[in-house]
Amino acid sequence: MRWLWPRTHLDWRRRWWRRVASWWALLGMLLAVDRFGPVRPASRPDVAPAARAGSAGCASWSEQILRVIIEAGGSRVVVEKHGQGWRRGTEAVPRDLVRAFAETLAPCTPWPVVTEEPSRWAEFGVAEPRVVVLLEDAQGRQLHRVAFGRPNPTGTGRYARMDGAVQVALAGAQAWYYAELLAGRPLDKDP
Repeated sequence: MRWLWPRTHLDWRRRWWRRVASWWALLGMLLAVDRFGPVRPASRPDVAPAARAGSAGCASWSEQILRVIIEAGGSRVVVEKHGQGWRRGTEAVPRDLVRAFAETLAPCTPWPVVTEEPSRWAEFGVAEPRVVVLLEDAQGRQLHRVAFGRPNPTGTGRYARMDGAVQVALAGAQAWYYAELLAGRPLDKDP
């Protein structure tokens, strides 16, 4: 019977390589299905309606802004576009900093909503916000208004209200960091 199924070393190696090739082919198919399979849009009920609008308007968002006004503790800092650059008074401000700040505040940037109850605004510090940021265009129209409240307990973000909406959202700490850089001072302290 041995002559029907010879068990030589060469036959064992062939079967082993066939198994290896089969497993690699299976892995390749699974990765292809995962990579190129159908994409289902995720439902994000925790994102503000303005954020759900999509990113179509975000492409030119930072290009529309001519002026960034930061009101904090009774003081007002204005960062304006002059030609190709930005200035805070007589001091130059990096163009990339303004662009990055505008992108973190864009209406299509998803911020998780913490509450939709105005009675809880004081709890998050947005009833009387510590800092209000206004973004204006060349005609002086307000494009966007963000009122920052207190930091969250973990320090990963700040509570904020956008454009007078009822929702209180959690803005990333990066938005606050950029606001402080643009203002040229820490915004949690009085001037």
